[in-house]
Amino acid sequence: MNGTDSGDGTNGTNGTDGAGATGASGASGEDLAEAIARAVTEHPAVAHLDGGPHGVIASYLPGRRVVGVRAEGRGAPVEVGVVLRWGQPLPKVADELRERVRALAGPVPVDVTVTGVTAPSEGDETDGSGHSGHPS
Repeated sequence: MNGTDSGDGTNGTNGTDGAGATGASGASGEDLAEAIARAVTEHPAVAHLDGGPHGVIASYLPGRRVVGVRAEGRGAPVEVGVVLRWGQPLPKVADELRERVRALAGPVPVDVTVTGVTAPSEGDETDGSGHSGHPS
């Protein structure tokens, strides 16, 4: 699954909200990639970030890279690559991830690429919502 949605009804074009809003955080492009990585991996359906088949979904920062997030700075489109846990509808999760990214990056196009889905293991019982039936 791979989809881009700008969040402004233009489906893929770089739109703004007219007020020039750039998101809740004042982070630089470097901090932005790391903040997006944290927000995405905190989603219960995300098993882990993934750079895609050739590792191209990544932000290259001084001395390191953030695999699974391509964020070049405020106002630029963002790409996220994830492996999801079995049990939740992929379009719903992708929309939720776009919301998390836009809370940090502002009203930019967000491309969510699902590179895989983890199979449920024998110990993973779900209640149909993708959440474990066991208390945490």
